[in-house]
Amino acid sequence: MMNLIFDADMLLFISLLECEKAVHWSNDIWTLHCDMREACVYYDNFVTDLTEKVLNHYKYDGDYKLFMCLTDKEHDNFRNVEVFADYKANRRSKRRPVCFNPMREWIRDNYISYMEPHLEADDCAGLLTREVDGDYILISGDKDFRSIPGKFYDFMRDKYFQTTDEDAAKFHLYQTILGDSTDNYKGAPGFGEVKAKRILDELGYTWETVVKAYQGNEQEALKNARLAYILHKAGDYDWKTGSIKLWEPDS
Repeated sequence: MMNLIFDADMLLFISLLECEKAVHWSNDIWTLHCDMREACVYYDNFVTDLTEKVLNHYKYDGDYKLFMCLTDKEHDNFRNVEVFADYKANRRSKRRPVCFNPMREWIRDNYISYMEPHLEADDCAGLLTREVDGDYILISGDKDFRSIPGKFYDFMRDKYFQTTDEDAAKFHLYQTILGDSTDNYKGAPGFGEVKAKRILDELGYTWETVVKAYQGNEQEALKNARLAYILHKAGDYDWKTGSIKLWEPDS
């Protein structure tokens, strides 16, 4: 069995934005309009196209299942509560597409979906890799999925990855040094993509190297490492109680 694990957040936003239309009623009156039936058809076709493309790439013609992972919007994300209150604070004022809430419910009603309290879609996807029977392929346009071991198709960049456990750990350390301005947390002072990769290549992909990049500020480094980490390992999350284990560096 092949399990296709989708970042449904991204598919949802893309589908709705593609179906939004500005309507000019009269004089200076304009509104945004979205036909949800059109958006649902777009979403279904988007999923079908991605499914066919990925299965063809891996030359797989057996049985498969689709899983949709969504971010919980009803509770604060655990990163905001336990790590950094301003995580993604820069997105709070951004408008959600028209039909956002009913479309989310439609996805949950029509697909096998996972949305866990306090978790983001990528956390659900990472954790599902431990739960499904058989092989799996992660499908998202978010490059951060490279910190989850396994097959991954990045549809925004049209790239396929086969991520080992070591690759995933290295990418996480790299992301910790780099930071993520789109998620509202800065990385190590003075470090961009090239410099972050250089220091890790030269000194080793270790926690000590990360702390060195942060000029010895281990508390700040640990905060950012926890923000960058996508839950995916055994013990990271308890499905029954909802308890979350924050990332810790190897001793």
